Amino acid sequence: MQEIIAQKIASGILFGEGIRWRRNAVVLSDMLGRRVVEIDPASGTLTTLAEVDNQPNGLIALANGDLIINSMFDRKLLRLSGGILSEYCDLSAIATGYLGDIVDDGQGGYYVDDVGARVLHGEKPAPGRLIYVAPDRTARVVCDQLAFANGVVISPDGARLYLAETMISAIKVYDIKPNGDLGQGRLFADFTGQSRIDGMTMDAQEGCWACLLDTDRVVRVGVDGARTHAVIVPGGEPIACTIGGTTGREIFITAIEALEGRNIFEEMMAKRVRAHLWRAEVSYPKGAARP
Repeated sequence: MQEIIAQKIASGILFGEGIRWRRNAVVLSDMLGRRVVEIDPASGTLTTLAEVDNQPNGLIALANGDLIINSMFDRKLLRLSGGILSEYCDLSAIATGYLGDIVDDGQGGYYVDDVGARVLHGEKPAPGRLIYVAPDRTARVVCDQLAFANGVVISPDGARLYLAETMISAIKVYDIKPNGDLGQGRLFADFTGQSRIDGMTMDAQEGCWACLLDTDRVVRVGVDGARTHAVIVPGGEPIACTIGGTTGREIFITAIEALEGRNIFEEMMAKRVRAHLWRAEVSYPKGAARP
């Protein structure tokens, strides 16, 4: 496995989620800071784009520059356009827990994590689901009994969806049906005994880059299941990642300072976590993989 050492390029966030490359900058949700920020990768300067009282999580950068943002606590999708936040879709009647990560299908639809429980409010983890929001903004559950749905990506040809289940340290892959429903999931990668999986991104060769939360690594799993590369964030634990940059072959990673065995949910509730943005050169561009 090829190892690559990432470089820290920015600080000043508590817990970075939903990281995306947009218009020569990184955008992400500072979840615990309750804001969406843009970061200049050259200077590390942070600019707040919007404040989200119910905590932003996963987000999508649309082709026109607008952002679709998961608002965790009130379980809504928000749209940020021209500096103005508006409600895009209310999922409070269907979601049982917080909204987590999100991926768009390229056809105007979105797959949204429902993690199954309000763990930051003291609820014990419960089975989660994956919700599909159709282009007409109707919503339905397309996958259930998930062990904390997390990172979610779609293959470059739009035919397969990859989903991380944090509590069983696994990535599963699903065939996408023409109406947005999913086929039967099958195991793609198993990290049992090694790490829990948080956010993910995908490259043009259908390689899945997975943030291994209990380590200092983002590991690439090739389409054949082989683990080919590891990007190391010294002293950190990776949360989310995306491929982009001016060369198109840079991976950007948000990582919290190492917990050293402390409970992540307790640290988050107490706002004792601190995160940084990291960057490394990789061999693969993003291509048509989503998000």
